[in-house]
Amino acid sequence: MSKPLIVGIDIGTTTGLAIYDLDKNLLYTGSKRYFSISNVIKEIMLFGNPLIIATDRKRVSPKIKKIAASFNCKTFHPDHDLAVKEKDDIIRIPIKDPHEKDALASASFAFREYEAMFNNINRALAPLNLGQYRDNVKEMIITGKAKNIAEAIEKVRPKEKVRIRTEVKEIYLNWRDKAKEYRRKLKGKDRRESLENISYVIIVLSSVLIFIGILTGSFIQGFVLFASFGSFLVLIGIIVFIVSQFIEEKVE
Repeated sequence: MSKPLIVGIDIGTTTGLAIYDLDKNLLYTGSKRYFSISNVIKEIMLFGNPLIIATDRKRVSPKIKKIAASFNCKTFHPDHDLAVKEKDDIIRIPIKDPHEKDALASASFAFREYEAMFNNINRALAPLNLGQYRDNVKEMIITGKAKNIAEAIEKVRPKEKVRIRTEVKEIYLNWRDKAKEYRRKLKGKDRRESLENISYVIIVLSSVLIFIGILTGSFIQGFVLFASFGSFLVLIGIIVFIVSQFIEEKVE
């Protein structure tokens, strides 16, 4: 986020500029002759983004309104033109350049207007260990993005992450062991049981082929052969089963 600022401007042939951050650290003060509006805007942008552009005059000049509009920020002005003594009392810094002095007085007067609220915000954030969000909260209040300090704090407060524990059960399948198990079942305890198991497998396979042939034969040409082949396998399965029974009788 660009650093939020309070900026004082004394516009004229020689333009004075003073820039505070929201902790009232004086970031810049100076003046330049023939300081164009575009250059004033560029100079301000070097330090951040103003929330307030302030003047020491009751009437806000069109040029200051234009600068404020370029940043989409508020303008601040006193209810009367500030007197020299008022400026000296508020800035309390020896500045010879009158344009710098007027700009700094403008920014200081605007800051004083918001200082109590800024202090309340700092005090509210401290016990919550959210001091790093003080500029965000101040900006929300000034710009109207939050109606009050509590609402602003709720908006900047980091949301607690909900941890969802997922248990992944690993299924280890030993294909070699499975193959041995199926072969053992198919083999059976003796020759009779082996032949019986083989006949069952053949009959099940033939049933599947018959089902596929009947189901798809009318739609896909050639698939009816699956049913014919299945019928043939049924016959083979029956023969194998009969043979297994004959072997059993012979053994007995």
